[in-house]
Amino acid sequence: MESMNPSGTGKDRAVLYMLRQALMRIGYSGGHVDVVEGTSGSTGIALAYQCNALGLQLHVVLPDDQAEEKALLLRTLGARVVVVPPCSIANRNHYVHTAKRLSVDLGGVFLDQFDNPANYLAHYEGTGPEVWQQTGGDLDAFVMSAGTGGTIAGVSR
Repeated sequence: MESMNPSGTGKDRAVLYMLRQALMRIGYSGGHVDVVEGTSGSTGIALAYQCNALGLQLHVVLPDDQAEEKALLLRTLGARVVVVPPCSIANRNHYVHTAKRLSVDLGGVFLDQFDNPANYLAHYEGTGPEVWQQTGGDLDAFVMSAGTGGTIAGVSR
């Protein structure tokens, strides 16, 4: 039950993998780091919990068609939230592209959940083997919601 994670989302495991990878990539050994992500919800909430616990500054770019409660929760958890109009992913003003530009402007790290191999690896190395072990390999179905595709790709592999 990934939804039983501390953040209440199914994204804690993937966020932990992506965050660890990003911090290793920059050689993080403490101090200030701006973490930036474009998200429509759950990944941002899990990331806010973890950044808050680690003392990292999170910046989230969120489309304005999401519930105001998401932005409020993110801010309550210490994230700086930028709200942008929703648009096609092909548009340079899409929330993911805006987040990438913001990370460059801040000199921060951009997690890029949609194209980040650590998203998949969290489930390939963790969730999938756990499900297989807990079912004794006798598995008929795996039910989940889909977002970035990291969970289904990692677990199914």
